[in-house]
Amino acid sequence: MNRRSRGYRWPWIAAVVFAMAAGLTVRTSAQQRGRMADPRDSLHVPILTFGPQGPAELAGLPDDWSNHHLVFSNPGTEQDAVQKGTYDEWLRVVNEPRYIMQQLKRRSPAQGPAAEYVARMNEMARVQEAAVGLELAEPQPKQVIRPAPPKRNPLNAKMHRDWSMDLGSGTVGAGQYPAKYGFSTTAEGLCSSSSTPDYVVYNSGKAGISGSQANIIAYDNIYSGCSGVSGASTAVPLVYWSYYTGTGTAATSPVLSGDGSKVAFIETPTSGAATLRILKWVSGQGTDYNHPTAPTNSYTNTYAGAGANKAWSTCPSGQSCMISVTFQTELNPDTTSAPWYDYASDTLYVGDSDGYLHQFTGVFNGTPGESTNHGGSTCGKSCVWPVAVQTGYALTGPVFDDSTSLIFLGSSNPDGYLQSVNSSTGAVVTSAQLATSGLGIDDAPLVDSVASTVYVFVDDAEYEGGVAAVLRFPETFTATTTYIHEHLGTSSTTIPVYSGTFDNEYYTSANGTGNLWVCGNPGGSPTLYAVPVSSTNLSAAQAGPVVSNATTTCSPVTEFCATTTGVACTRGTDTSTATNPSQKDYIFVSPRTQSGTAIQSCTADEGCVLSYTIATTPAATYSGAGAFAGGASGMVVDTQNTAVSGTLQLYFGVLGSMSCSGTSSAGSGTGGCAVQASQAAP
Repeated sequence: MNRRSRGYRWPWIAAVVFAMAAGLTVRTSAQQRGRMADPRDSLHVPILTFGPQGPAELAGLPDDWSNHHLVFSNPGTEQDAVQKGTYDEWLRVVNEPRYIMQQLKRRSPAQGPAAEYVARMNEMARVQEAAVGLELAEPQPKQVIRPAPPKRNPLNAKMHRDWSMDLGSGTVGAGQYPAKYGFSTTAEGLCSSSSTPDYVVYNSGKAGISGSQANIIAYDNIYSGCSGVSGASTAVPLVYWSYYTGTGTAATSPVLSGDGSKVAFIETPTSGAATLRILKWVSGQGTDYNHPTAPTNSYTNTYAGAGANKAWSTCPSGQSCMISVTFQTELNPDTTSAPWYDYASDTLYVGDSDGYLHQFTGVFNGTPGESTNHGGSTCGKSCVWPVAVQTGYALTGPVFDDSTSLIFLGSSNPDGYLQSVNSSTGAVVTSAQLATSGLGIDDAPLVDSVASTVYVFVDDAEYEGGVAAVLRFPETFTATTTYIHEHLGTSSTTIPVYSGTFDNEYYTSANGTGNLWVCGNPGGSPTLYAVPVSSTNLSAAQAGPVVSNATTTCSPVTEFCATTTGVACTRGTDTSTATNPSQKDYIFVSPRTQSGTAIQSCTADEGCVLSYTIATTPAATYSGAGAFAGGASGMVVDTQNTAVSGTLQLYFGVLGSMSCSGTSSAGSGTGGCAVQASQAAP
């Protein structure tokens, strides 16, 4: 049992209960609805806690790559857990911040101490959506500008690409993700008229150049409905901030703090050790990817506990600050491993390109530093870091599950091994050989904390002479554990298989029963597969639609179930037909190119993003597609939100080079665009 983490979680939940006891209400006055509620209003948001620093105001939901790799099937009720003798495990899961984020994003009920809070937030969202819709029908004074009317049926609207902004000649990166922050836990997508608007942040994938190339950039005013909000610019989107942080390249996904005020990412130079950059941003600094600014205050920290390290409390109020920690031991670059942040302990984990796993503490709330044996005699548990996981090979992003205190990851070793690392002792467990002559494990594992299962995806599995496959392990696997596996078409030694995702059937089932969707067949035409999942087994993968006629790489698969009713998607409904038009369980996938014969409405010889609705059988029905040069990076999705038009969208980076439309005086050009597109028809 991880008592340390649970100790941090209880104040988080207690703060939620306190906020509810204080009486959270929904403001629906004309003034409040007309300008979009400001999340700084004390009655608009709950008071929550992330990390060991005590209560902090959390006005919304962070969504970054980590939310796609640690997921939570239905944990069941407290009574169920008591009867099964699994109460301690159940309690750790329902107190996990990412579990509560997942339920809020999907508008689903939660179990455990946060159940009432989640139910209240979901109801507030539904009421606010209805209130905005009603007010739009009322006669309005001429001097008041109201939000643009919400689309009445956003699930079926055939929308074009909303916006694209130039990042320069770099890209977000294959298998990497932008990160999105919504400053409201309820319905409203907030625009630039608010002091804290929703925003989405992209790594540029390009070496920073002072004054002319940003390492990292964020956009706000991101919804089309923002142009109709009083005080908001008519330009959608706007550059929220743009920073030059150094001459290295941010090649992997960024991660966000719980309160949305900071972002962390890895910057790697052309030679030498990578650096963890932790940025406290200020809106309005930097005006485009080619007009970034340096943070006002920049500090360099070293190993954890060093006397010269700067704490976040030293950052001047209202100013931007950056704390940088270069890898202190095993001075390696990192171009494949995205950082993982643990909200409970304020700790970050990241791998490097030579097989070592690093730990950083005090990341967003304390005094950042790397855990390492720095030559002193009092390093304590820090002495075990960094951990040699598989030396000589680049590591994937790490996935930390607090339920077991284990960190899961793979590497580029062509023999393909899954590793777990004990976060307290640094002990490494290595699986049996999983692949042969291929790329190894190219994407971070997919972990279900409730089912205590780990999924890895390989392009050339070792068993049966080599096939593409998905492999399932228990979290407590050993070198002799027999894993469960299913074929995903023909193998390849050059084309990776990225992570799949579960569908709504799985998330809402009582025992982890549903489907795992993944883009396989890397040795042939990429195909969307559904792998039926039960609590004890995987069934034979069912080949669905072919997504490209070319032999090409697919993006990771992303899922989101959207409704027009403001409540969660239900289980057992065929969302691919007209039998239930109020909800659509979407699957999104992007091949990098097409052959001369296009698939659906994808453009021949060009990458695209495809959208499908899925059924319980399982089956996938084409919804729409859009052409994007080189295909898409990993994709993040808006929360369940229809109070503002232009929500329920996808966010990703283009991997090739194309014309970016820009907005106002920013973002126009040709390069690896940052994109917002429709879920129904990208």
